[in-house]
Amino acid sequence: MRVLVIEDDVVTSRVISRFVIKCDCEVHAVSNGVEALEALSRGFDLILCDVLMPVMDGPTFLRHLKTDEEYSRFRQIPVIMVSICEEFDTVVWCLSNGAFDYLLKPVEQQLLRDRIKTAKRHRPEQQIPPAEIVVPSLAPEVEDAPVSNPGSRHVDESLMEASLIKKNAEKLISSMKVTEASIPGLSLRGADKIRAIEVAVEEYIALLPPNERHEVRRRRSVPQTVEFPVRESAIIRARSFDAMQYTSDELQDLSFRMFCEEHLLPDFRISVPVLKEFLKKTRMGYFPNPYHNYHHAVDVTQFLMMLLKLTDLRAWLTPLDKLALLTGALCHDLEHPGVNNYFLINSLDDIALFYNDQSALENYHLFKMFELIKQEHCNIFSGLSKEDFKAIRKKIIVSILATDMAHHFRHVQQIRTRLGTQVPFDCSRSESDKELLMTLVMKAADISNACRPFPIYTKWADGITAEIIQQNKRERDMKLPISQEIKPRVQMQIDFLSYIVEPTFALLSEILPGASPCLEGVIANRRHWESIKQGERTELDILAEEVKKMKVSG
Repeated sequence: MRVLVIEDDVVTSRVISRFVIKCDCEVHAVSNGVEALEALSRGFDLILCDVLMPVMDGPTFLRHLKTDEEYSRFRQIPVIMVSICEEFDTVVWCLSNGAFDYLLKPVEQQLLRDRIKTAKRHRPEQQIPPAEIVVPSLAPEVEDAPVSNPGSRHVDESLMEASLIKKNAEKLISSMKVTEASIPGLSLRGADKIRAIEVAVEEYIALLPPNERHEVRRRRSVPQTVEFPVRESAIIRARSFDAMQYTSDELQDLSFRMFCEEHLLPDFRISVPVLKEFLKKTRMGYFPNPYHNYHHAVDVTQFLMMLLKLTDLRAWLTPLDKLALLTGALCHDLEHPGVNNYFLINSLDDIALFYNDQSALENYHLFKMFELIKQEHCNIFSGLSKEDFKAIRKKIIVSILATDMAHHFRHVQQIRTRLGTQVPFDCSRSESDKELLMTLVMKAADISNACRPFPIYTKWADGITAEIIQQNKRERDMKLPISQEIKPRVQMQIDFLSYIVEPTFALLSEILPGASPCLEGVIANRRHWESIKQGERTELDILAEEVKKMKVSG
């Protein structure tokens, strides 16, 4: 019997291949779905396919195999999905779209032997030439959209296979001495499940060479996530990102992608359900303000991701730094009431009283964020050591407090003074340099809508103007001082860009040259407003022209 193993992790591929050989089978191993489709013509009786792979993933391979006419002669080959992903929707999709079985890693050898025996009874009749074991190699990056439209299969067949899965799952559970049982995909529940899996993983990696153990532990510590469409990957990198065109659900999905893009889940043992619950509760924690809303939070987070992708920022930061910035960005305005600190102070609001008028809103956002993280099912920091938690809390506090515009010029001056010294700016050697950089990055992200194309920027400009107008009305109704006078719209934007945004992005570009296009975007927007003020052009003319440019650039 010949078996095709599709697995991107070299160590796992070798282990599974050895298991299969012990079952008196021949093995051919590849590292992704693209290579697997090319290898089908060699003839196989069984396919063992990983679900989560950075090139063509398992569900995409399964879709091509079962639906593309080009591979119709191979459709009868049983496909067993093998993965650490136990999300219910993923398991159901695979089983309902032609997978013969779905096994959870780490796979127990006897369970695999049983499934191979079962597959032998279902294998297609064909003559197969001999094969040799091929150690999988790393393939070039190929992006492929995941499958999103489940198909269907005969109910009786699905039930029959579910029964087979349950029988073999019980054998695995028995070998682990676990009391709770369920079919793979629905998974065990509670602490017994966690302990059983952790024991199995440790037994599995204990046999590996010492130099491979750390990497395997890192990659196997938590469930990985499925691949996302190519379009979403491009969105994360785009200065033309327009958060307002997406629904809150879509933005929550995009936030999930951003955390996965930076491999934060395996690095910090963040489980998929906990991350999703955290992102859901974060979204619910934003109010429908004209400007300080959930769309603004994701817009700020996307800008940080763009910097990580397009500049040298990643080289300056540790994984813990990246987790701090992304989490802080997403939560930096949590439960924002739609008014500024001056309103809270003048109205003797409880928030201002509690924080003694010192960065009241920023302290409140931090409190609400860590209050959320304390919840058991939202604690994305539960895998951190005490030292790392203390460090990331400090990083987030410093970064979010820096978004208080009352201290903007002091922060800018500190950075400008540091860059004016003869000592090279080096975050890898100086924690104070890194703190300054993270502060600057968070501040720039908070006002980053001003660097986006003019049609997108003006939406945010209108949003903040509307919010100020609402606050002014409340202040007049309450007979409070007007804390922020509304200037003519054009002049207000010119002042904001000239005195706040442009100096900030000039410093950012000096430290991170890759951010220069953002500075150029700020300058372009300022010049647009200046031409409107001088009567050279109308805002509608500029909008029409910039929209055409955006369509051309994609």
